[in-house]
Amino acid sequence: MPALVENGDKSRLLLACNDFHNEDKKFRHMMEIPATLEGLKPEYFVGTLMAFKEGDRQNDLHERMQFIASILTEEEIEELAAYYSAKPDEDDE
Repeated sequence: MPALVENGDKSRLLLACNDFHNEDKKFRHMMEIPATLEGLKPEYFVGTLMAFKEGDRQNDLHERMQFIASILTEEEIEELAAYYSAKPDEDDE
C-alpha cells in the first residue's frame, strides 16, 4: 500500500488520503469529498489527478485537490491509481 494512503507526507504538507476519502470521516460530507476511491479504473484516476495537477480540472472546493496533485509525482499518482483500482468497491462484492 502506498504510504500516502495511510500516512501522507508531512514534509510536503500532504495529509493521508484516508483522512479524507473514508466513509467514517464525518466532515467529508461538508467538504464535498468522495467517500471512496476504491475500485476506480486506473486510467480515470490518473487522468483526473493529472488534470488537477496541470490545472485543467478546477471543480474542487478551495482547490485542495489541485494543491495535492501539484505536489504528487506522476509515479505516485500511478501507484495510487494501481492501489485504489485493486481494492474492490463494497458495492461490487
